[in-house]
Amino acid sequence: MPKLTINHRTVEVPDGRTVLDAALAAGYRIPTLCHMEGRKPLG
Repeated sequence: MPKLTINHRTVEVPDGRTVLDAALAAGYRIPTLCHMEGRKPLG
């Protein structure tokens, strides 16, 4: 399982998850305009 450091805190992330998913799961609130659940990224 990959590990990320967000604001000096190490977070383990399941394979295939995004950095945004990891941050949200760790309790960080990040406002987004382009992330919609169930939609695949384009561009």
